[in-house]
Amino acid sequence: MELHYHRLMTEEALGAFFSAPALQEVVAGNFSQDSLWNLVGKDHLHYDGSAFAAGDAYLAEEREKVFASLKAASPAPARAALGRLLHTAQDFYAHSNYVTLWREQFPSAPPTQIEPLLPALLHSPRLVSGRVYWGEVFAFIPALKPLTRRLLPRDSHAWMNKDDPTRPDFDYALAAASARTRAEWEQIRLRLSETERNLLTDAEF
Repeated sequence: MELHYHRLMTEEALGAFFSAPALQEVVAGNFSQDSLWNLVGKDHLHYDGSAFAAGDAYLAEEREKVFASLKAASPAPARAALGRLLHTAQDFYAHSNYVTLWREQFPSAPPTQIEPLLPALLHSPRLVSGRVYWGEVFAFIPALKPLTRRLLPRDSHAWMNKDDPTRPDFDYALAAASARTRAEWEQIRLRLSETERNLLTDAEF
């Protein structure tokens, strides 16, 4: 998704728990996933190329980095890891056809009702995500985006993505990614001691 939406989801999910400076460190970690060297050849960072197992493994690794950094009393690396894992989790819904499969089952349901972790869909043999082709780097130039899409195969990220409101079912992808963001934070929060939680969030509640 576009970075604006990554920020929006992250701030909405974490804003009530984190101090403003600590939250911005999480957002910076989130944004780092879209650096140029992370966009091509690292499918698992964005759940591209149907790299679902590798993406899931990456999320697990980043979660453990959060816990390990806090045990070492190092909150900055923990916040960066949290941001990175949230970005990857959020991208799952924008880069895969999970939303399409969910809507086939619930065609009349509004975006607010989408379930982000429905096991039948997560393990469906029909679940796929777009491939990132080298030529797709030109799609990051707004003036070239339409031409680039026309030249790329239909299984490309350029055709399959739901990264912004111009794309089909973007509102469902955003709702699912927002729900997943809250779920990921809750999963981590419940494993933290009060001391670790205060260290991570830079706030006492």
